[in-house]
Amino acid sequence: MDIENALQYTLANTAGVSNLVGSRIYYVKAPQDVVKPYVVIQKISAIRFYAYSGESGLDDTRVQISIFATTYASCKAIAAAIQTAISAFVGTMGGAGGVYVGACFYDNEVDLPFDDTLKLYGLALDYKLLHA
Repeated sequence: MDIENALQYTLANTAGVSNLVGSRIYYVKAPQDVVKPYVVIQKISAIRFYAYSGESGLDDTRVQISIFATTYASCKAIAAAIQTAISAFVGTMGGAGGVYVGACFYDNEVDLPFDDTLKLYGLALDYKLLHA
């Protein structure tokens, strides 16, 4: 399992998050007529760590988790649920056969421009995951 699927699985299977967005957690792109609110995960960077003997087997991956909802308050509630679910996470992410995460760090939060066409608020959260 890769870190993207592990993160998606973990968020979808955390009650605080799934109570707010159900299973509407997508990678890179949400379906055109998706029910709101929803979440989109995108990998921003993936840096490999090296030791003198070569690759260490550890990656430092930055992901952006974008939240889209019809109210800003809903975006903030979902962000808080995500923060509770994964900030400072250590362990296997993604269930059985998942990815070992040595650390998950909250890095940034930024408001996305209001989408006048879709009438959606957006909030983007950045996390860094150190994983094997």
